[in-house]
Amino acid sequence: MKTGVILLFSDNEKDIGENQFQKLSQNSAITYCFINNASKDKTLETLINIKNKTQKNISILDIRKKKGLLASVKAGVRYLTSKQDLNSIIYFEFKKYNEFLKLESKFKIPTSNNLFKKIYERSILNNVFSLEQIINHN
Repeated sequence: MKTGVILLFSDNEKDIGENQFQKLSQNSAITYCFINNASKDKTLETLINIKNKTQKNISILDIRKKKGLLASVKAGVRYLTSKQDLNSIIYFEFKKYNEFLKLESKFKIPTSNNLFKKIYERSILNNVFSLEQIINHN
């Protein structure tokens, strides 16, 4: 089951620890898309450094004009789905979850289809989920 994870960044240069993402390339079932949403600081350069260190499964989108959350997520979804076939995509804003390593232990991407069947009733972006939906799913 191939899954995409979209992380949204906006002026997070000081919050991002480059070592924070060392484990990303270890799981080949997950493809990451970092979205730089019109940052005025050096967030984009930091993300490029992270990608160069991990090399494998990280893509970076640079949105030059600030977009809302949904528009940014849609851009990431379009990009990820144009590159490969994904069963599901999870997104979250980095500023809300800047302690990514702590979340990673809780962040088990569901392999059962129960969550996906329940939410597939949506017509738009039916296989795209916020991290809150995943964590709060019972």
